[in-house]
Amino acid sequence: MNKRFHLKIDIDSEVRAIDSLAFNCDLSRSEIKRVMNCGAVWLTKPHRKRLRLRRAQHALKSGDFLEMYYDKNLIEATPVTPVLLDSENDYSIWYKPPLLLSQGSDYGDHMSLLR
Repeated sequence: MNKRFHLKIDIDSEVRAIDSLAFNCDLSRSEIKRVMNCGAVWLTKPHRKRLRLRRAQHALKSGDFLEMYYDKNLIEATPVTPVLLDSENDYSIWYKPPLLLSQGSDYGDHMSLLR
C-alpha cells in the first residue's frame, strides 16, 4: 500500500514540532522523526524563507507554518551510494547510479546526490 499525504499546520501557540505533527496525523512519533530526518518536514516563519525542519524538539511559535509531505515508499527506500570519479579544486565528477535523485523534493532529500 502506498500511503502518501500532505499535511499543513498553522501554529497558533507555542509547541514543539513533534507534538504538533503527532496531534495532527496518525503516524507514530518515531515515524515522524524518521520523516523529519529524511527532509520531508518544512517550516515557514513569518516573513522568512521556507526551510527543512529536521529537529523534532524545535520550538514553534504562533504564526509559524508547518508542512509534512509523506510518501511511505520514498521514506522506506534505501539510497544507492554514488561513486566519486574525480575531484578537482573547483569541481568534482560523480557517477550517479539509477534511482539516486539529482536533488531532493518536498517529499524528502535523503535519496538525493546532494545529501
